[in-house]
Formats: sequence, structure tokens, C-alpha cells
Amino acid sequence: MLEHNEQKAIEALENVRDALYSLAVAQDTRNDLLREQNRTLESIAAHIETLTYES
Repeated sequence: MLEHNEQKAIEALENVRDALYSLAVAQDTRNDLLREQNRTLESIAAHIETLTYES
């Protein structure tokens, strides 16, 4: 019986490990998207600043 419980515990830990890896990948993707969004917003702000000084 102990072996069965040990196997179940190992499987549960493996599931947690896999979930943490997936979360890390999702966070990396989110961070990449936020960096891209920041670059876009900075570019828009720079264009607005240029237009403001031109007028």
C-alpha cells in the first residue's frame, strides 16, 4: 500500500512541476508581450511629441 501512495505522491509532484513550468512559460510570454506593448506606446508618445513640436 505504501508503494501505491508513494507513486501517487510522485505523480502529484510531477503534475505540480509541469504546472510550474507551464506557468513560467506563460509568464515569459506575457512579459514579452508587455515589453512589445511598452515599445509601441513609447513610439506613439514620441510621434505625438514630434507632432506637438512641429505645430
